[in-house]
Amino acid sequence: MLRRALELCDRHADVRTILAALAASVVLGVIPLSYAVARIGAGGQGAVPLDILNAYTPAEAYAMIGRYSADAREYYVLNAFTADVLGPALFGLTIALLGTALLRQLTAPGSWWRTAAVLGPLVGFAVDVVENAALAVLVAGFPERHDDLALFAGAATTAKRVVIFATWALVLGAALVLLVRTLMRRPAAP
Repeated sequence: MLRRALELCDRHADVRTILAALAASVVLGVIPLSYAVARIGAGGQGAVPLDILNAYTPAEAYAMIGRYSADAREYYVLNAFTADVLGPALFGLTIALLGTALLRQLTAPGSWWRTAAVLGPLVGFAVDVVENAALAVLVAGFPERHDDLALFAGAATTAKRVVIFATWALVLGAALVLLVRTLMRRPAAP
């Protein structure tokens, strides 16, 4: 599966496809997820979706869920299996394509760096889906507590963030190396 993902990214990592993936990420990801944050936070009291935090303990998770209105909890569960799956999938695709396009200019085919540029978004997405399922169970079952599941969800949230930030750092690093190379090749002004 990884080999196939690498081949697809390499074949389709061009400006038009990257821009299309980015546009789809905004329309089908950013907009719906922004709405979700607003709707979940509408109950006030500083309520935010747990999966946008970097980390939390079971006590912090249940304190946050307790701030959600009944409507917010119902919507949280629906969103966990719709927009919060589609959006991250599209974001991951965009980053994988962009990383592949940038690293193609810096590394040989089959390099570890190119693999990481595709594997990072895949792993991040997989962890995000598991995190969404765990959080949906916690939110749907509230006020009943499942501290072990909350601990697992918190660990998944943190792991997702680490993988996503590492992948972004790889792509940003590749972009910076290419920028420096381009600037170094320019002839000096007379």
